[in-house]
Amino acid sequence: MNEFQKLREVAAKKKDNAIKAAKLEYNESIQKIAELETRLNGTPRAPRANSQCGHTKLADLIYSVLPDDRAFSLDDVIGLVNAADSAREFSRQTIYTNLNRFLHSGEIKRVRHAGHKTVALFAMPGLEADEAKTMLE
Repeated sequence: MNEFQKLREVAAKKKDNAIKAAKLEYNESIQKIAELETRLNGTPRAPRANSQCGHTKLADLIYSVLPDDRAFSLDDVIGLVNAADSAREFSRQTIYTNLNRFLHSGEIKRVRHAGHKTVALFAMPGLEADEAKTMLE
């Protein structure tokens, strides 16, 4: 292996570490924003179900933290769920799967599809389309 290849590997590791740090900072920020929103809006935390492990079912937890006054993205929901139950760890894919189920069952609606530089946005069915669109501007 020549020196140029070694330099490329070092640069790639630096890039990977920077991306990892940025993602971690982003996720922490989203969680802090969700905690602040919960505290300021007085959104109640999800009640605990009487189960063997004492945890609320994930689908019930996710649905209970969905904002009904604005459009929301997957990242918003992840932050809200983590703020509501910080003792558990949730996978991004599992939360996305539950949102997709809510979408197909009509419990939420899609306001905007994901694009190259945009994220998908969802809203509760009671939110008017005009209200959701003005939130995007």
